[in-house]
Amino acid sequence: MLKMLSRFSANLAFFHPFRWQLGYIGWIGFGNLGDEAIFHAIQKLFPTHNMIPFRHTSKIACIERLFNTKLYDAILFGGGTLLYSTNYGKILQRAQKLYPDLYVFGAGVRNPQFWEFNRKKIDIPLWNDCLRKCRFVGVRGPDSQKILEENGFSDAEVIGDPALTLGIRDFVPRYPGRRIGINFGRVKGKMWGAETRLFHFLRNMLQFLKDSRYELVFYPMCEQDLEVARDLLRQIGGGFSICPEYKSIDEVMQSLNHCDIFIGEKLHSVILAHCAHVPALSFGYRPKCADYMASMGMSEFNLRTDEVNVELVDSLVQQLFAGYGKYRTTIFEKVLYYQRLQKQFSERICDHMIRN
Repeated sequence: MLKMLSRFSANLAFFHPFRWQLGYIGWIGFGNLGDEAIFHAIQKLFPTHNMIPFRHTSKIACIERLFNTKLYDAILFGGGTLLYSTNYGKILQRAQKLYPDLYVFGAGVRNPQFWEFNRKKIDIPLWNDCLRKCRFVGVRGPDSQKILEENGFSDAEVIGDPALTLGIRDFVPRYPGRRIGINFGRVKGKMWGAETRLFHFLRNMLQFLKDSRYELVFYPMCEQDLEVARDLLRQIGGGFSICPEYKSIDEVMQSLNHCDIFIGEKLHSVILAHCAHVPALSFGYRPKCADYMASMGMSEFNLRTDEVNVELVDSLVQQLFAGYGKYRTTIFEKVLYYQRLQKQFSERICDHMIRN
């Protein structure tokens, strides 16, 4: 009996009668800094709302009936490349049956050709039905928008990745040094090319950068990235340091602000570098990387992981250094542009909630 009352109280604690409640659908709680950054950024855009991860248990349903109220005033389908994900399609469908006010905020769209190649069948009719029921749909980049249009949904707006809201708002001109931030990790083979080939290349690339007298700092996005960093460090006999505060968004941002160039595989390692106005070379392991880089006007610095080689990386790094001021200015202007768009998008959502 006491155990049952304890669980009831835990669910009751979700209810805040004097604040708007937003349920958040996204990949959070798994120790991935990028996904946590998205959640943190969207929370920042809704400061007067109580935002909590979406869940709807039988106990929550019981409390809703008991108090004749709904736990969530609206649902935000948040960041990550979750549109066209089978599991998240079912979550979205279930949420819409319970709460009609649902908004997509800066999510990416999975590329059907890539994911079906990786044996992931996408239910396009289910997704189109869900998206048409959404009040507003904002997506990460132009490729996401195009995929939706090609598959029958044409009302999506490009609002950028939500993590850009965390970007530094003041621009400080500077001359580049020789500090390069790096990030790589394992993605269970779901990538362009073979993961074993990529890691063989990474050893050669890091050795080349080390021999070229660059100061290298590794930025893990999760615990698994840290294991990769330590493994690479052993294989090349040292030569780079590891950012110790990789679980803190603020600490990582402060450290990235001291980098001159960034080379990253995980998407949000590149996005957080852009938030600090650091020109970046993206190792596009999945189509979502090309989508983001296109949204920033930086497509030429997105390299598919099945096309990388040391000479090409060196050439693009030199290009970033040669046009350093120009690229930093472009990134700063794009960050501000998407910050304004996302602020306007969040205000539209708030206005719509009030009217309804």
